[in-house]
Parts: sequence; C-alpha cells; structure tokens
Amino acid sequence: MKAKVLKALEFPRSAILQSISARQCHRGGYYHATDPACELCWLRQECRWLSSQNDFIALDARPVSEMVGSLKEAIKHLDGHRHEAHHNALACCCDSCRWLRDAKRLLKQANLMKLR
Repeated sequence: MKAKVLKALEFPRSAILQSISARQCHRGGYYHATDPACELCWLRQECRWLSSQNDFIALDARPVSEMVGSLKEAIKHLDGHRHEAHHNALACCCDSCRWLRDAKRLLKQANLMKLR
C-alpha cells in the first residue's frame, strides 16, 4: 500500500509545482515560514504541501497514515481545481480527473486496510 500511495503522490506534486511556477513564485513553490511574502501569498497552502512532499526518500520513511493524509490533501486540492474548471468528475478524461478517480479508489483501499 505504501508504494502505491507514494506513486500516487507523484502526479499532484508535479501538477501543483507547475501551477505555482506558472505564477512566478519567487521561491519556486517552496514555502518558507520566515518569509513574509510566503505568509501573505494566496498559494501558501499549496507551497506548504509541496514542501512537505519535497524529499521522496524521507516521504517513503514516513508512516502510511501520514502518506495517506498527504494523499487526502492532494485530492482536496486537485478536486477544487476540477470543480473550478467545470470538469465532469465521472466523464472527463484529462490527466487530473483520471488521477482523482484513481486516487479516490486508492484512498478507499487504504481506509479499508486500516479497518482490518
């Protein structure tokens, strides 16, 4: 399960980083708590999430529950963008919508495993 979640986190990390970079972030999407610009930026949540996902080696060493929490945050973020873009959650074939469907299935599997 851990390997599946780790693999699933690759897409949102790339998509969020591209989204932030396209907006010309002066830190390249890496949140820094002592930078006043980061604290005031409307993208700070995305940058905080990216910073927490920055090192895949360290991410792999984290407990599955923490990785699943990161997956939930990624789903929430990309689902918000899907809604803003008016994509049909069930029918759209873009990369983000396909990832969302797969990630939600993976999240259900992780929750079922937790119950066992």
